[in-house]
Amino acid sequence: MIDNPISQKLLLPYLNHAVSMLESGYATRADIDAAMRFGCGYPAGPLDMLDQIGAARVNDLLAERFAHSGDNLHQPTALLGQFAA
Repeated sequence: MIDNPISQKLLLPYLNHAVSMLESGYATRADIDAAMRFGCGYPAGPLDMLDQIGAARVNDLLAERFAHSGDNLHQPTALLGQFAA
């Protein structure tokens, strides 16, 4: 699912932002996933995708991208780090 650089560049910030929305209390997990499934027609919500891929893997890939780019878009959220632990 995220084995190539293009997929990673698009998907990782999307997943990270969904976790950020959950962390800030902007929306519930169910609401975030439902919005993307029913509102955008995605086959799965971002937090369901995160579970499928694995929080630890996503966290590690984001941390690696952040170390190379310094782009805050790739800085893993604190909550993602907790999910990964």
